[in-house]
Amino acid sequence: MLQSGDAEKKRYTNLSDDSSDEGEVDEEQVWMDEDDGDIKENSCNFAKCCNDIFNIFSVLASFIHLAMLAAQILPELFFEFDLLEKVLRGYISVFCLVCIAIEAEWLFRDTTISNFMVRGIIYSFIGSVGMEQAVRVNKLNHAADSWAMFTALFLQIASYSETCLGCLYFIMGIFCMKIMRDKMRGKENERKLKSIEAKLNKKRRSDK
Repeated sequence: MLQSGDAEKKRYTNLSDDSSDEGEVDEEQVWMDEDDGDIKENSCNFAKCCNDIFNIFSVLASFIHLAMLAAQILPELFFEFDLLEKVLRGYISVFCLVCIAIEAEWLFRDTTISNFMVRGIIYSFIGSVGMEQAVRVNKLNHAADSWAMFTALFLQIASYSETCLGCLYFIMGIFCMKIMRDKMRGKENERKLKSIEAKLNKKRRSDK
């Protein structure tokens, strides 16, 4: 009888130990799940932040191209240029429109031109031509009125901005920032898709 009682007590003790071990395992699993959730949330926040930065930079680049386009048109209202310079301004205007379309990803998406280093070379070339145009306009500006002087200054600022933008894109291309942008954009799109699916599933459950 004593032996059977000791055996029963030992079995009860083992069961208690097993249940406590299972509780510790469940608690550790909960902590691991919470840590995984925090890591995923931080990753999503980082991807969203990076994606927003790239979008803001692209919008800023589009405004610079738009300013450069306006800087090609405005001097025609106040100065007289020869035919060759008018043709050159026409070409630069077309290039600016193409660059805006590239930034908006309407043209040349996932092609060589969309590469950041190639963009940097093109933008720097446009800015360099604009800087040369600004020198020409400044020579004609000695007998101009205030609006013409403002136009010359606007062309100079737009040209320098375009050149700096090209240099920044070239540096970003060297550090393979386009690959990072595409990766962050993919993660952000995946997060948005999961969020939409979660909302749809919640709506279906509420309808039931």
